[in-house]
Amino acid sequence: MNDVNYHYILINDELVEENDHALPPGDADFEGAPGVYETLRVEKGSVLFCKEHLDRLFRSARILGINHPFSLREIVRRTDFLIRRNNLEEGLIRLIIHGQTHPLLLAKTKPLPHYSNTMYRQGVAVISYQGERFLPEAKSSDCLVNTMAMKEAREKDAFEAILVDHQGHLREGSRSNLFLLSGEELITPGHDVLPGVTRGHILTIAGDLGLKLSQREIYGDFLETSPGGSLFLTGTSIGALPISTFDGKKLPVDRELITTLNERLKNLAEFSVSQYRDLLKDCS
Repeated sequence: MNDVNYHYILINDELVEENDHALPPGDADFEGAPGVYETLRVEKGSVLFCKEHLDRLFRSARILGINHPFSLREIVRRTDFLIRRNNLEEGLIRLIIHGQTHPLLLAKTKPLPHYSNTMYRQGVAVISYQGERFLPEAKSSDCLVNTMAMKEAREKDAFEAILVDHQGHLREGSRSNLFLLSGEELITPGHDVLPGVTRGHILTIAGDLGLKLSQREIYGDFLETSPGGSLFLTGTSIGALPISTFDGKKLPVDRELITTLNERLKNLAEFSVSQYRDLLKDCS
């Protein structure tokens, strides 16, 4: 491939230069309508776990009542066209279905963030943030709570903010899912959270490793109820990333588990590349 450029965006079935300002900012259906999105990771010019992400995109649209005309086949073909046109070998795609009366399919490429090995060895700082997403099992374009949580995290030099619900339970990160390892038990909230694609793979891997899996509440006082427990985040860009401090309180980092989880995720990602190419053939 030639040099990546990120110049083109996808609007329905048309690729346009981003600077053409082709979106309809004055369209009432565009301005006030609901939207759903996915963040797709591209490696070796292929979308990782493509079908899982698109299935979740469609599920989010159903939750928000967005009746769109786009099929999995259409989106795969159009997204791959965007990848080829932007010469994207590695990066992220923000894929959006937006609007109620005349839904738009939008897609934009951007660079893949890279996180240091130190972060995976030593962990990252997180803070708690009192707030809950509306319809949390949908990946909605309404990101106000997420944005405000991350703003506070940055102000406190933290990597992420963990959303805390009205009952004091830890739900999820503003851009990630949350896990607690307590002894041989791996705990993650089972409802009122986004069913993350990486989260699902982590549950499968952890089961294969012999850990006891529990999809239940993580209480705000977990430091007292699970002494010695460790927390980590999961997500499309970060994989499995350990937490070293929670609201300034130091936590242990299970480096061996984090290394194993990320190695297994890498293997799944490599297999996913071949799955994507098979999916493209089916969609051609």
